[in-house]
Amino acid sequence: MTIEEPPPGALGLDQHEPTETTRSAVRAHAYNRVPYEIIARILRISVEALEVHYREELELTEYQVLALAARNILALANQTDDLGVALRANEMLLRTRSAHWREPKSIEAPTGQLPSTKVEHMTLEQVEAELARIGITAAGRRDEPAGPSPADPRP
Repeated sequence: MTIEEPPPGALGLDQHEPTETTRSAVRAHAYNRVPYEIIARILRISVEALEVHYREELELTEYQVLALAARNILALANQTDDLGVALRANEMLLRTRSAHWREPKSIEAPTGQLPSTKVEHMTLEQVEAELARIGITAAGRRDEPAGPSPADPRP
């Protein structure tokens, strides 16, 4: 028996009557790109009967599933109940559909300059000590070494 032949006892073109259950099964298999011959064997019908009775499911399922997924992602991106979910949904949309999207570059502190504890758990004195340790002034600038800068025209 070759894979193109209908299995023994398979229903022919006029003998098969599609049901919602068989349509759902065909949609699932078609979306997963199962070959028509295998789907026909699973349903115990001929490939010809499959193509005649389930043409729409075979041709359109992938587009319908992708449209439904896109609609769900857009709903998640536009909701305001969970902004973290909305942010991730919008990021996914931009990453996959926008030619201008670029992955953000991570900025890491130089080795040895990470605070020993989370800032949220530090006292003001600990935060000030940590800033002094890494050379950040109260104005938010890095401390410069004493003396004129190379760009300074003054002696």
